[in-house]
Amino acid sequence: MISVPAGAAGMEVRPIETMGGREVNDVYFTDCHLPADRLIGRAMAASNTLRAVAAPLGPLAAGLLLATVSPRLTIAALIAPTLIAAVLGTMSESIRQAPPLDELTKASPAASLS
Repeated sequence: MISVPAGAAGMEVRPIETMGGREVNDVYFTDCHLPADRLIGRAMAASNTLRAVAAPLGPLAAGLLLATVSPRLTIAALIAPTLIAAVLGTMSESIRQAPPLDELTKASPAASLS
């Protein structure tokens, strides 16, 4: 989540009138630049929240698949996206060029504190 000051360059607020007479707004950002200190919370908190919300979908999909197809086909259907993601991830140039983990822990200031 970010905190954007009212009137920031690149921010446009468009009012929307509701049937109850209250006003809500659409907020649009176009080339709106903010310093890093405007970040509220942790950087990957949104993706972690989405991951937690999506977690129950796996068992739900498995149950629906098992009700309609064989167990082997269900397992194949659930494993296929993971295998595809793993293969695509290993093909990534940035992953293949990453330094070994032991080099990263040697260079880390936190590693020298322990």
